[in-house]
Amino acid sequence: MPWPPFFWQEPGGFEIYDKGIFYTGRLGNLLSGPSANRGIKSKKISIEWRDSGVNGEVISIMGKGLLIAGTDTDVGKTLVAGGIAGALRKRGYRVGAMKPAESGCPREEGRLVPPDALFVKEMAGCDAPLDVVCPYRFEESLAPFIAAGRSGVEIDLERICSAYDELRLAHDVTLVEGIGGLLVPIRRDFLVSDLALRLNLPLLVVGRLGLGTLNHTLLTVETAARRGLEILGIVLSATSPSSSPAEETNFEILKSLTEIPVLGVLPHLTEVPSRKAHTPAVSTLIQAVEAHLDLGPLLKKLGLTR
Repeated sequence: MPWPPFFWQEPGGFEIYDKGIFYTGRLGNLLSGPSANRGIKSKKISIEWRDSGVNGEVISIMGKGLLIAGTDTDVGKTLVAGGIAGALRKRGYRVGAMKPAESGCPREEGRLVPPDALFVKEMAGCDAPLDVVCPYRFEESLAPFIAAGRSGVEIDLERICSAYDELRLAHDVTLVEGIGGLLVPIRRDFLVSDLALRLNLPLLVVGRLGLGTLNHTLLTVETAARRGLEILGIVLSATSPSSSPAEETNFEILKSLTEIPVLGVLPHLTEVPSRKAHTPAVSTLIQAVEAHLDLGPLLKKLGLTR
């Protein structure tokens, strides 16, 4: 792959050398010089790589992204997303958090509050405004398309995409928690899988450990393949303390049925963490992720090799 002539000038700043002309600027602003007249905005630049200028190392200069998709609702997706966010934050990465739409939000002081989005946001240490982290919030526990219609709201996809761009540019990696499964409608003609394609996001699939997960997970894998989506890994989550033959065998059986890395099983936690980022339950979740999930292959594919 040819290297485009792109390199950092200073933290948050950059220069582009193009046909004998230098263009300089800062992320989020118009480039200065002739490029400003060409209408180039830094956050829309398509260049993804730069020459380090030291040893020829090629590294990504745009924040990475990952969509965490469930095989169903209530499979432990939020816990996995939050646990991974906390583990990455602990390793020193700047982690962005996003849930494009959340249903079933309670009201606090007259305002809809998205508990899942807030939990992952707190675990990530992401200080972006809530309207960026979770652009759409609904009171009824319904698919976004239905909840929006019943609330008299039309979901604007550009608002979601702009929010993601803002997060991506400010973080090393942005974790986007999906809404249910890949075929949940965000609009009548736009599914969660379409959002992953629109944002160019690979997937981490989360399924429950118990009975039925082989079918649900393989259906999700097949759907992703049909729609041109890449799955970087699969995580199973123990959503109850009980143990059954299915829960004892599903992890190994699933590994034999797919070539996609099955990264591990997040064990059932006796105390579910709240959105307070410094409680013992939160520390237990991060420890469980680090102990039971093999994040190495996932981080390598995301280019997070620190």
